[in-house]
Amino acid sequence: MTLFLALSLLVVGCVPSETGIDKTTLTGTVEIPPAVIEEQRDAKASPADTFLLAQNLGTLSWRWERLDGEIRRFADSADDENPADADYTVFRPASGGTFTIVFEYGTDAPAGAPAYMLADSGDSGSDSGAADSGDSTPDSGDSTPDSGDSGDSGIDTGPLPDALLYDVFLYDMSQDVHVHDPEAGDTYENTIVPMAGGSTQGANGRYVIEVELEAGGEYALGVIGQTKGDEDVKTYSVWLSGSSPADGTLMVGAYTDAADYLNRGQLVAGAELREWVFDEETLTWNGAYEMVTFKTVESDVGTNDFEEEIGINTVTEGTPGTLYLVGGDFKNLNQGLPAGTLHNTAFVEASMKADVENSADALVLDAIAPKIVGWEFDEEEPNDFLYDDETGEFVEGSMGGGTVLPVASGIGYVDIVRGTLDVTAEGDGGSYPDTENDVFVLTVAEEIDVQITTAWGNDEYNFDMSLYDGEEEFIGSGYQIADVNPEIMPLSAWEVTLEPDKTYYLVMQTWTGPIGAESYTIELEYLGL
Repeated sequence: MTLFLALSLLVVGCVPSETGIDKTTLTGTVEIPPAVIEEQRDAKASPADTFLLAQNLGTLSWRWERLDGEIRRFADSADDENPADADYTVFRPASGGTFTIVFEYGTDAPAGAPAYMLADSGDSGSDSGAADSGDSTPDSGDSTPDSGDSGDSGIDTGPLPDALLYDVFLYDMSQDVHVHDPEAGDTYENTIVPMAGGSTQGANGRYVIEVELEAGGEYALGVIGQTKGDEDVKTYSVWLSGSSPADGTLMVGAYTDAADYLNRGQLVAGAELREWVFDEETLTWNGAYEMVTFKTVESDVGTNDFEEEIGINTVTEGTPGTLYLVGGDFKNLNQGLPAGTLHNTAFVEASMKADVENSADALVLDAIAPKIVGWEFDEEEPNDFLYDDETGEFVEGSMGGGTVLPVASGIGYVDIVRGTLDVTAEGDGGSYPDTENDVFVLTVAEEIDVQITTAWGNDEYNFDMSLYDGEEEFIGSGYQIADVNPEIMPLSAWEVTLEPDKTYYLVMQTWTGPIGAESYTIELEYLGL
């Protein structure tokens, strides 16, 4: 036994130490804090709020988001011309699963900090109000919180106004939302039924919906002010839980240059974020990463045996010095910053030492990249079509003389057109032939959906925006959705997409307004299919 032990020790003692293996590593953590979003103000002249005029949050990312809103007018103070204010917010989940939506009112939310804390385990504070499978309307009695549960919010709601009442509903926008009724003046009506929700009556300042949502589905949250108890209390907050980052792919990249976020230089190393933990008190997600392989690449141009130019890359392992860290839900760490990307606005510097374990400060994913502007274009005169003085109709074929716009930039981009309408005769609602009109010729490189928005500064004017096909046949107009400023024209309302190899005419006209010139801006937002 003694001889065997001695031989064993001799074998172990003769094993050579590891050499030539780079032991440089970098570890760190990432935080995804909640975000606060202000409600977009309703157009002043809006007769009612609709799904088509909803605030669009785009993809509901991997963070909790608080939307602060205000009810402009409650039902008990409404009249035929000024109905109750209904705020709609549209979003798409980044991944499927159970989502929590918390509606709060009657208390001031702390600035810069979550006003909502999760209820006790197993107690959501409310029945979700979700419909049974195959049932498009909420079950009777399920839309109101259980007695005694509604106050378990983790916040002090304070004294509530008498008889303050809201309706809070969630809608699946894949349903048939819009119905065209030509006999009713070419209007669009909401016919969708809620998939979850109900009344805040008895909710003691808080109403909770917990519901299963599908990845990429489009949903709308509606808040309607039904009864006003105190004129000073019109504000509310809605928490949207977002998707769990554990269900997605979020990454961290290390770069040698931080001068330009869109062109971040060499990618030295990267890692996927893992070990996600949710802090219920702060509504913050926390993840971790470890980078174990570091390489820098220097590129040069050389020639091969055939005197052809070729790229020559020199790869160096290990990375002493300073690296700059960027994290988010990038599809590729070599890409720029596509619209909708969750990312960190402040670079984190990591001071690296070779062949040791390095660590970095926490990386905070605190921003969503805005949509990217494609091209911007100023109108070129003349760009009018002609009217027949006798019939008041436009002259067939004259739209082709409009300003030709560049080809649409494509999905994820916003193209911008600027123009001016010169009103030479004071409009009285029907003065199209007597005032200037502008025509723009629009083409696309791929089949695409688009939402077109136009806005102008002076509310004394009422401009109308319309779209015609290449045969000069009317497709639709913004005033059919709502005759307001800004005027919005989502082509999905007419189940229309723009197609390549076809021509479209985008028209701007004056309906009413004083004599003078007024500038406007058109945004073409390309949404895909």
